Amino acid sequence: MAWMNASWPLARLSASPSGLTISAAVLGSYTFTPEQVVAIEPRGSFFALHQGIRIVHSRADCPARMIFHCFGSPQRLIEDILRTGFTPRSSPDAVPVRSRMPVRWTAVLPVVLAWNALFILNDYAPQGKTKPLGPLAVLAVAIMLCVASAVRWSPRVQAWFMKPGRSVGEIGPIIAVVQLVTAGMLIFLAVLSRIVPK
Repeated sequence: MAWMNASWPLARLSASPSGLTISAAVLGSYTFTPEQVVAIEPRGSFFALHQGIRIVHSRADCPARMIFHCFGSPQRLIEDILRTGFTPRSSPDAVPVRSRMPVRWTAVLPVVLAWNALFILNDYAPQGKTKPLGPLAVLAVAIMLCVASAVRWSPRVQAWFMKPGRSVGEIGPIIAVVQLVTAGMLIFLAVLSRIVPK
């Protein structure tokens, strides 16, 4: 999904006559109706590494790149999906034409610059020698978590962050990973600050 990759057991695929669903831990779940799927294509690489299936779809509110990796034959998996009664019915003309990046660089750059600036300034901020990270580094992580959460849930922030006509669902898996990592870092630092002597 998007630029993220997952396969069983972290990701699951289910099919029925009315829908095809890919769900992955943390990354989210996406369901496609037959009218939203153009084709299901086998994917493979050298020495059969990272083989799987690609769902060619017409939904504009989710990542364009939808690939489910599997350990067995991709063609056999496609045949199993078709046997459930799920049949792609969308037209290739319905696939939305998208530019490579769905986000505005004018929104991304300030966040990246602030992140780097806080970590650089953190080296000059007064802190105990035993502290793993100074207050400015912790602030950078907290800001990143807040920005990711706002982009995910606030329509106003989404309008500022995303290009016109693009959906935050296209980067949903990336936002979810950023939230998980930054929240985990804050919890880790909070626990560490209690056990590391001042």
